[in-house]
Amino acid sequence: MTSCLDPGHGYNTAGKRSPDGSLLEYEFNQAVADIAERMLRQRGKDVVLTKKKGDPDVPLGTRCKIANNEKAKCFISIHANAHLNTWSNAGGFEVYHFPGSNTGRKLAEIAHKHLRQKLKIRDRGIKQANFAVLRETNMPAILIEFAFFTNQEECALLKTDAFREACAEVVVLTEIEYTGDPGKAAAPVSNGNKMPIIGKQYLTAGQLDAYVRSKNPNAPDLVDYYLKLGDEMGIRGDIAFCQSCKETKFFKFGGDVLPEQNNFAGIGTTGGGVRGAYFDTPRQGILAQLQHLWAYATKDPLPAGMEVIDPRFDLVSRGSAPCWEDLSGKWATDPGYGRSIIHDFYAEAKSFPDTSRVPKEDGAEIEEPGPSPQPLPEVKKAEKKQKVLHTAAIIEGQALPAVVIEGKGYVGVSDIENYLDLNALWDKKNSVIMFLRR
Repeated sequence: MTSCLDPGHGYNTAGKRSPDGSLLEYEFNQAVADIAERMLRQRGKDVVLTKKKGDPDVPLGTRCKIANNEKAKCFISIHANAHLNTWSNAGGFEVYHFPGSNTGRKLAEIAHKHLRQKLKIRDRGIKQANFAVLRETNMPAILIEFAFFTNQEECALLKTDAFREACAEVVVLTEIEYTGDPGKAAAPVSNGNKMPIIGKQYLTAGQLDAYVRSKNPNAPDLVDYYLKLGDEMGIRGDIAFCQSCKETKFFKFGGDVLPEQNNFAGIGTTGGGVRGAYFDTPRQGILAQLQHLWAYATKDPLPAGMEVIDPRFDLVSRGSAPCWEDLSGKWATDPGYGRSIIHDFYAEAKSFPDTSRVPKEDGAEIEEPGPSPQPLPEVKKAEKKQKVLHTAAIIEGQALPAVVIEGKGYVGVSDIENYLDLNALWDKKNSVIMFLRR
């Protein structure tokens, strides 16, 4: 069962930008689609995108053809909204379906419910429209306008990772509820405004490694332990690693706990020089940390066959902190402890790009990283500063957003299709786009 996500527009779409030029609509649309795709694939679900990051705009007919060829179960088009070309007070989210489509209406109602739950901005309701991507697709289809990039407050939101992830969660939850297929594993969807401790991991080894080494180039290579043990227990080992970054000052230590204790989360440490627990190996210390988190998160027994390593496992009020934010005042006395793990450490780690690293087998010795091979020097072409003018083109009485670059004018293919009710066809032989009346 495949679903289709449609990130609207492309980097070259004219006019789809904030009034101050700080945000292209394409950037938001693509980011949300990419996050949602990753979440769905983590659940083992099949998903297809109509375009990839860095692609130019794709004709609307081509987008529909991709979804139809894949026989997608549903189609969700991702957009940000605009009102005029200047800052305005128009704001909020809205969701569209094709007029008279009962299945489209059902999909829109599900999306609208999750939009109301996840986004704390104005609700503009469910609407009908004769958009090409709603009309030409063979499956239930909706188009979501998440917020306005011509509203200064909402434009700022559209740039944030937190808002983009919330929008991606709307897409994921909508797809799951409509298809009735939750997949094979829980995606990292937050519980209201909190992040559950139990759940599928989201960050990769490459991201976490790049994050910690940006703060401490000499940090020990422990990421694989966190992710492998986290997978085995069904716990967020990626966030547990971020917790250890907080506890150990990115493994520089300097507090009551010593590096040789292999205690990366301050288990048993109460301050005043109290060292806390000692563990024989880094793996044991990390396993104890994850078990301690398990004790807080759930009343369930540990996974079958797992020996209790955490010396304070039975001292925890079981199930009293199902989310990371709930650890405040429990794991540590700091009232902002849990929130800081998520909003300071995890949030920053998410901003790092993934790099290729192959996890080592459990029990294998993990060596300190050696020097990375130096890449070949990149030969850069001389950059020429282009003269760009954002304007409008009048076509058959319609004013369409346009851009002029070095004296040549460009209008978005999707805009021509939408505004003039045309279908675009790409003529490969002659390298031209032809427009046909519908």
